[in-house]
Amino acid sequence: MPFGSPHSTRARDAHLAHNMIRLRDPDTGDFLHLSGQGSTKDIGQSWLGYKHQADTLRSRACLAGTPFPYKPIHRDLADDRDQNKAA
Repeated sequence: MPFGSPHSTRARDAHLAHNMIRLRDPDTGDFLHLSGQGSTKDIGQSWLGYKHQADTLRSRACLAGTPFPYKPIHRDLADDRDQNKAA
């Protein structure tokens, strides 16, 4: 029998999701693609993760000598309404 109820898992997931970020290029407004390479204007195809994961992506790009122009923004600041303004 699993420990806890499905409700406690949902609450935990909601709490963790609040801390998630997207990575956006401030010059172009593009997001980092969900693959971790390249960029996209489609928020549905954009990378979503935690700050420590973004730091790992940045350090790997630096070690590889590739540019990494992306800055972290809170996921709530990059919603569909924000993207529709740019379109």
